[in-house]
Amino acid sequence: MKFYFRLQYQRTIRYLEELGIHPMVVLVLTAIIFSALSFYLFYKTEMAHWIYSLLGVSFLLNSGKQERNDLLKSIFRKSDYLRIRMIENILVIFPFCLLLCYQNFFLLALALLPVSLGLVVFSNLPKIQTTIPTPFKRIPFEFIIGFRRSFGFIILAYLLAGKAVQVGNYNLGIFSLMVLFFISMGFYSRPEKEFYCWIFAMGPAAFLRKKIKDGLIAISMLTLPVLITFMLCFPDKYWITIAVYTLGYVYLVSMILAKYSAFPGELTIIHGILYALSILFPPMLMIIIPIFYVQAKRRLTIILGW
Repeated sequence: MKFYFRLQYQRTIRYLEELGIHPMVVLVLTAIIFSALSFYLFYKTEMAHWIYSLLGVSFLLNSGKQERNDLLKSIFRKSDYLRIRMIENILVIFPFCLLLCYQNFFLLALALLPVSLGLVVFSNLPKIQTTIPTPFKRIPFEFIIGFRRSFGFIILAYLLAGKAVQVGNYNLGIFSLMVLFFISMGFYSRPEKEFYCWIFAMGPAAFLRKKIKDGLIAISMLTLPVLITFMLCFPDKYWITIAVYTLGYVYLVSMILAKYSAFPGELTIIHGILYALSILFPPMLMIIIPIFYVQAKRRLTIILGW
């Protein structure tokens, strides 16, 4: 068990060194960005403690995926596997518990600990075999796959939007709209196989335009009901709603370009840091979007053979 955590530590350190980043810089920046976003959430809405707790649980669910657990079970004895998963879940949920305690939500923080331990056996629960229909039939695979994988979080965002209208909390409503955009950005976080790009008989610029157009159509289908509802229920703040909606479009475009700027590899920590900074300071998008576009064209020129 000690070997497993030592190995994960060494892999992380080597990965950061290959990127030319000092591990301490990543640690400090991660702590600052996590704290800043957390305090911003608690500042913007009174329901932040529930949203924050659900975010913590979502991270736990992500670390408890079936494929990963099956691999660990094939390597370690059951007792070691359970200890590893318990330690991992506690490490994941600890920052959320710490900040909830700071905000005086002690009972909620205390409740997250048994939840994190209970989710150790999440992979052993029976899986429901069903296919969730999507409205994205003619849209490429990112939104079809992402919608089905994130269906629960999308429903949660819609419920938050409905609750915002019910109680007249505009800030909560805008937060739910932002959640939908950030969920959609996550659909582009992992690259597809190269041969999925080869089927397009077009150059890099035309390929990127098509991906951006399809992405904007899909995100519009997903978010327009919320936009229209807010325009009708909060007419005096229509300009804020439109500004946030437009900014969401820009973030989605930047994510598509970022994906192909690293293609066929995955997004790096540098991308994550740039996005975190752009969330705190949106004008940075004016700098990172052209950079991602140039890098994406360069990568796709080689892959598409154009």
